[in-house]
Formats: sequence, structure tokens, C-alpha cells
Amino acid sequence: MTKKRRIGLVNFRQYKDEIKEMYDKGFPIIHIFESFSDKVGVKKTQFYELMNKEIIKKNKPTNIEPKVKSIQHKNQQRNNIDSKLDNTDPFRKKIKPIHNPTMTDERRKELF
Repeated sequence: MTKKRRIGLVNFRQYKDEIKEMYDKGFPIIHIFESFSDKVGVKKTQFYELMNKEIIKKNKPTNIEPKVKSIQHKNQQRNNIDSKLDNTDPFRKKIKPIHNPTMTDERRKELF
């Protein structure tokens, strides 16, 4: 008699709620496998694959913000910090020095 295909997946889905409940409680996956190995009838590697596919990846949030927005937000924060520092610390080296050809030597010494 040959083994029928997809029986392990069907058995896994049959006990999926109980497996998910144990996973949410914090049980290690190997412990969950040992508890359900005789009922599900799959090898350990297939059990890990089914856990990743059916339970773990479905629990992850899918509304992740793109990285571009976070980089723009960080740049805005840096600009805010730089502007605050420029206003409060007169001895801080200026990132973009003011170029003014009509500047006098005395004024240049004040700035630099």
C-alpha cells in the first residue's frame, strides 16, 4: 500500500488551532512537534515548514511602512536637531559657511 500524498498537510491543518494555541503560549516548536508528531505524521523538517507557512508568517503584520518614508523621517529629525543646535551653540562649526564677498575681516573672524 502506497502512502497518500498531502495527508500530513491535512492532518496538520486538522490540529492547526491546537498547535497555534501552544505556539502563542510560548512553547518551543520542537516541543510542539514532539506532542503532535504521532497525530500529524510528518517529519520534523516538514513540520517546521508547515509552522512557518501556516502559523508564523500569518501572524506577522503585513502593513509594514516602506523604508523610504522612515529615511525621510530620519532626515527631518536630523534637520530639526541641526537647526536647534545651530541656534543654541554659537561655537558649533557651521556645516555650510555663509559666503558673502562683501564680508569684512572683522565679521569673518566673528563667524569663524
